Amino acid sequence: MIEVNYSDDKSPTYAVVKGLAALKGIADTDVGPLYDQIQTEAMDRFLHHAQASGCYVGLEFKIAEYTVLVKSDERVLIYDDDPVTDNVEANR
Repeated sequence: MIEVNYSDDKSPTYAVVKGLAALKGIADTDVGPLYDQIQTEAMDRFLHHAQASGCYVGLEFKIAEYTVLVKSDERVLIYDDDPVTDNVEANR
């Protein structure tokens, strides 16, 4: 798992790309386009709107074998496995 932060000057999309690149051990520019998986502009607007409204939200989606969780508290968590399944299995 890797955690990347975003801010007003770095978008959630930027943080997702940085995190995927770090997990894969590749350059940011070698991460494929995200728009095949999620509408990045809509994601960025949604999260910024939630922040401006004082709401806490999270958005989870899959990219290849990675589970991406983008939160309105300016954190992006990227797992190279399924965090929900792993928590269930760990608690058995």
